Amino acid sequence: PVVIARGTPAPEARVHVSRHLLLTLAPLLPPPPEIPPVRLAPTARERQGAERWCRAHGVDPARLVLLHTGAGGAAKRWPAERFAALSGRLGEEGLAPVVLGGPADPEALDALRATGGLGFTLALDLGLRQLLALSALARGFVGNDSGLTHLAAVAGTPTLALFGPTDPVVWSPLGPVSRVLVARPLGGDPWGDLTPERVLAAFLEIAGATGRAA
Repeated sequence: PVVIARGTPAPEARVHVSRHLLLTLAPLLPPPPEIPPVRLAPTARERQGAERWCRAHGVDPARLVLLHTGAGGAAKRWPAERFAALSGRLGEEGLAPVVLGGPADPEALDALRATGGLGFTLALDLGLRQLLALSALARGFVGNDSGLTHLAAVAGTPTLALFGPTDPVVWSPLGPVSRVLVARPLGGDPWGDLTPERVLAAFLEIAGATGRAA
């Protein structure tokens, strides 16, 4: 049998994309009552490779926090200057922010560099398995509505997803420790109340603790 369906839910449906895709199989299989949990884990060798990467770049793995400034469209990107401010605040909390970037992220990375912020390490052009291993190692992850945010969530990493125009009901990451912050536009600013301070507070809450020595 052949099943033909929309790849994404109709806007009026407001059903998570994972459930939508499961429902496309309803002619063949009864859909589960809940979206099954998904978990991806690196191998021991991959985790060791992530630890080596951290040491080679002067990053303490115990303080690692991943940031991803990119997304599939400029409207979905939290402003670069706010990411730079967040990075600085994370450093003040004793954490070690690492900004992820790849071939699809040149505009986002250029915007971040243009802020003049220096309180982060760049991790460029890593493979998906390397990104999975770094995510599994990290204290937490902050990103936009993007594929890497979903990857971090299913790695079990405390994940904070920043949503602007997209609908979190449809696109929120699915993970055991994931949270979505939705921006409320203010005065023509689409990211309005989603300030670095608000994001930092939410991140520290899901990550559990800062990297400061007791």
